[in-house]
Amino acid sequence: MLFSQRILVRKILESKECLVALVALCTLIVVTILSPWLAVYDPGKTDFYHQFLPPSSSHFFGTDDVGRDIFSRVLVGSRLSIRVAIIATVFAAALGTTIGAVAGFWGGLLDELVMRFTDIFLAFPVFMMAMVITAALGASLNNAMVAIIAIWWTSYARVMRGEVLDVKQNQYIEAAHAIGASRIRILGRHILPNTVMTLIVKISTDTGYAILWTASLSFLGLGASPTTPEWGMMVATGRPYLFTHWWCPTFPGLMIFLTVLIFTSLGDSLDRVLHTVKR
Repeated sequence: MLFSQRILVRKILESKECLVALVALCTLIVVTILSPWLAVYDPGKTDFYHQFLPPSSSHFFGTDDVGRDIFSRVLVGSRLSIRVAIIATVFAAALGTTIGAVAGFWGGLLDELVMRFTDIFLAFPVFMMAMVITAALGASLNNAMVAIIAIWWTSYARVMRGEVLDVKQNQYIEAAHAIGASRIRILGRHILPNTVMTLIVKISTDTGYAILWTASLSFLGLGASPTTPEWGMMVATGRPYLFTHWWCPTFPGLMIFLTVLIFTSLGDSLDRVLHTVKR
């Protein structure tokens, strides 16, 4: 196992795609952490004397319909969008991994019940179901996060069940059974550690999609409030001015695109490295 981990780390360091994605992600994280200090203006301060100013040296991304600095709002909004996406993805992964691992390892009736229950969720269009849940709970970022968790745990359950079914066929698992190791010990000590990399790849990719989902729900009026510096809401409020004051929706939209691209690129490159190591 240690040898495999060393090979994996070496392959990641040898992959230019992984390194570029990791550097981009680290840069994004640093900018997000420092965003309150990097913001030139108060992101919530209105100034009706400076409405719709184009990008310039004083307002890098211009100003919006009530004179707020878009650059400052995009920076501060990064903390909100990324935090919501990471929390939603991690909770969905934790819930789905636990359920899928237990179902795959124990099998039998429990496995059938869990899989049929997940099939019920997967039978509906996932984003539409997220919209329904958010609308039922009330429009807010917290409820959007709850909706993402409620929908996404099923995909983690199915992926983890498949991984557990694959790993538990190995001879060292049979040996652990033979020497009297408990099921909990086998699952936690011998099976789950061998599924971690697959889980990391999926979490990395899904975090990008969670940012897109959060922004989409806010764009539809089911997420952040109109005054909140959240990327999806900024695109929604700036959309009517796309052809007259293009910078209002364009810069927050570009940030959504770049952030999703970073996370999904990292997930794809890690997935390719993982398959190389497995071969």
